[in-house]
Amino acid sequence: MGSQLRTFTLFNKTAAQSVYTYPCNLIDFDGNLIAGAAGSFLQFHDKATTASAGNVPIKSFYISSAGPTPLASIFQAIGPVSFSLGLSIGISSTEATYTAQTATFDIFGEIEEGAQSTDDITGLTTVTSVGADTGMNIWTRATAPKRLFSLTVINGEGANMYVCLQISTASDVVAPADGTRITQVLPGGVLANTASRTYYFGQNGLPDLPYWKSNTALGVFLSSTAPNATAGTSLASTFTALFKS
Repeated sequence: MGSQLRTFTLFNKTAAQSVYTYPCNLIDFDGNLIAGAAGSFLQFHDKATTASAGNVPIKSFYISSAGPTPLASIFQAIGPVSFSLGLSIGISSTEATYTAQTATFDIFGEIEEGAQSTDDITGLTTVTSVGADTGMNIWTRATAPKRLFSLTVINGEGANMYVCLQISTASDVVAPADGTRITQVLPGGVLANTASRTYYFGQNGLPDLPYWKSNTALGVFLSSTAPNATAGTSLASTFTALFKS
């Protein structure tokens, strides 16, 4: 089944809201700060659950006026924003992480629902590494470019880890050397030891960013730190990726 538009409307909320619990693209957004302090931040989190203290948003917008005041229709200018896990919206007193702010607000807008599975996507290639490493090469430089449609990770490193994607034009690297800047830390925060998490990247797959091109390898790995890499030591995690050209 293809993607479809869905409208959400939430009135008089006093805490962060888990708006959708599955992948989606936020197409448009409006709202009102009914009551709340000037200098707060409107935040959008890539989470299937409600934003909580310390979560890092993917968008954080300054609210210059105290309530009542409208929240700007920001997405008319910047276009759709993709959420791989789900959509949570809240008002925070801090910009870089979520800190619950005392506020009452309305939020409403439209999302385009993303793929919640890959069952109806044809031509996918599956690559799996079972309990053998702290990372896995998804595709090599010679076979790029591709699009990533889903990724499942089971953490077997004995500690909480970040799920990370890494690209390389120099080698078909599985995991970068410790201290290397991570290309992309996937949303959802740390993955607990022995826990599993699946990411779905919609009907069109993970978008081709400018650095995802021919002669670019893509790997997934687990790191105990971010934004710079520290590889796991147990070499016992499991990775499964589905992709195609």
